[in-house]
Amino acid sequence: MFSGFFQSLLVKTLKTLISIVCGERVEKRKKVVAVAVVAIVVVALFAVIFTLKTSRDPLSFSNVKFSENPKAINFTITNTGETTSTISRIKIDDVVVAEPNTVLAVGKSVNYSIPYAWIWGWAYLIRVYSSTGEVFYYITAPPQDGSPEPPNGALVLVSFEWSSVITGNETWVYAIIAVRGNASIYNVTVNGELVPTQLSAYTPDGERFISTYGSGFRWVIGNNYFFVVSYNGGKIELIETYGGV
Repeated sequence: MFSGFFQSLLVKTLKTLISIVCGERVEKRKKVVAVAVVAIVVVALFAVIFTLKTSRDPLSFSNVKFSENPKAINFTITNTGETTSTISRIKIDDVVVAEPNTVLAVGKSVNYSIPYAWIWGWAYLIRVYSSTGEVFYYITAPPQDGSPEPPNGALVLVSFEWSSVITGNETWVYAIIAVRGNASIYNVTVNGELVPTQLSAYTPDGERFISTYGSGFRWVIGNNYFFVVSYNGGKIELIETYGGV
């Protein structure tokens, strides 16, 4: 398991400990113990790193595309780890769309074309499960209305979701709106009422997340809420039903 260097280091460390127990080097015992302890820690650390490195089972996404007629989400999965991996299940959002049990050797790839009635501008969460229980995620969205990218000063809706955070004895509910584009966002209203918001920085995919800050609005399960995101090029309007989180 270890290289020759670490085997030699481990042997020398064990010999040193045995000599201490047997009374050889009594006068230098404290110094030797300190050196031995450090050596053991170093060997153990490399052992942990080696174990983690060889037990990785990562799967990476590439070539994610949306096709029409019929509609499907297409992507490639590559085994970039150091052990053979089995893809046991694939989900899009919360729907199980395939259980392929594909055995994927190290460095090998497999292409999937999943029939799915996707909608322009909406984000989709792809989850790939390995037989070891690991889950690999990818979030993607086709541009709204088929346009390649929003023009300067424009803003398009990517996704909407409800989220919650427990703070002390309270549960604060957030409405999180993901948008794409470089427009300046002014404010967000809910049912005509201005709500405090927090805006994230751009993600690597060019998206930003607008969240209603704290418990700025009291949501009621089953009620519809009319959101308006105002920006320098216009506004985005959407109606969402709060189903609880």
